Amino acid sequence: MVKLIRNNIKIPKKKIKKTISTFLLLLIFIIINPNIVGNTNTIIAKNIPIEMEIGFKPIQRDSLDIIYKSLISEVDKYIFGYAPSTKLLPLTFIDVCKKQNFDIVLAMSQAHIESHYGTKGIASRTNSVFNVGTYDDGTIKYRYSDPNHSVEPYTSLMNRNYLRQGKKAADILKYKAFVDYKGDRYASFKFYEYRVKGVYDDILDKTSIDELYKIYTSEKYKQSLKYYALHDTLLKYISERNKSMYKTNIIPKIPIKQ
Repeated sequence: MVKLIRNNIKIPKKKIKKTISTFLLLLIFIIINPNIVGNTNTIIAKNIPIEMEIGFKPIQRDSLDIIYKSLISEVDKYIFGYAPSTKLLPLTFIDVCKKQNFDIVLAMSQAHIESHYGTKGIASRTNSVFNVGTYDDGTIKYRYSDPNHSVEPYTSLMNRNYLRQGKKAADILKYKAFVDYKGDRYASFKFYEYRVKGVYDDILDKTSIDELYKIYTSEKYKQSLKYYALHDTLLKYISERNKSMYKTNIIPKIPIKQ
């Protein structure tokens, strides 16, 4: 079970020596038996991350699932806690932010301030959760059939115009700092940064979304998934190969004395 601690997340460590030893034995078996494996060992070798070759220690398999499900649950709980009628899905935030390498807490904070997750104001009619292309003079450039479709255009706009040159949420949430590369503000409201930062800090203080998201999008999480996928592939291949060898009498069956 994942033990969550503010600004840190600790996952109980269990012994994985047996798993790693099994994996290495299977790998050695395939590499030293090219006649049995054919070209398969070459293909597998090319897909082994460098970390695995020097003693890579993956995140425990059960913990990978717990982290992912906990992240979905926390995002869902926070969004629906404030906007029970929203059509936004937690997976939309998670998947789009991961794809765009975007701060999920910032996305959730702005969605909260801009439209209460698509349930209030003009956004409730345009489905443009972040009011991108909506101006004070009544001009509306973008409408969506589903509010979930408005998340990726927003993250793309932010990365392209507001978070250039390595800028982070902390940089644009300072007083009068939420401006694009041309110097234009995201919103005309004078204290916009203050309001967004208030929600941002609230999410950090009351949830583990930030910690879980950072682990879920980390290189170690990604490599751990590859590790277990390869591990399972090797086990399956050897199992099927052994069955095939017995059927073709390559490995003779030893008679059992009655």
